[in-house]
Amino acid sequence: GDLDDYQKWLLEVSRASARGMPPPDPPKPVLAEAPAAPPEASAPASRNRGAAPATPTPASRADRNLGKQARAKLADTTRPLRNEVLRIDARLAALAAEKAQVEAMMSAPAKAGDDFGEIGRRLSHVAAETAMLEERWLVLQDELETLNAGA
Repeated sequence: GDLDDYQKWLLEVSRASARGMPPPDPPKPVLAEAPAAPPEASAPASRNRGAAPATPTPASRADRNLGKQARAKLADTTRPLRNEVLRIDARLAALAAEKAQVEAMMSAPAKAGDDFGEIGRRLSHVAAETAMLEERWLVLQDELETLNAGA
């Protein structure tokens, strides 16, 4: 599979482990043939040595300007989504650290005054927020991919 398949698989593994179920099998690799080199790539380089570089025509300049404007508009459109993805990534990292801390508290020998019910609720809250953020992250990535594919 591709990176999207791997990402979906990781999310499925996370959900399965949260539910106490066995993890799903990893995605099967997709073998693709290497694309053949275009005929121009195999031609000797000496063929174009005497040719002068092409000067840009006004039409190609206009096309480049339109392309530049389209890329700028796409960047403006996707910026809020990319920023939210960055915020989610930061929060997921913080939640992973909190989860490790709570799990360490649970695995430590019991002390007087330890409230394992509260620790368990905290761990459950961390797992629920992580699952919600992962779902949102996937939705945002799909939106970004759709916007980039349409450009």
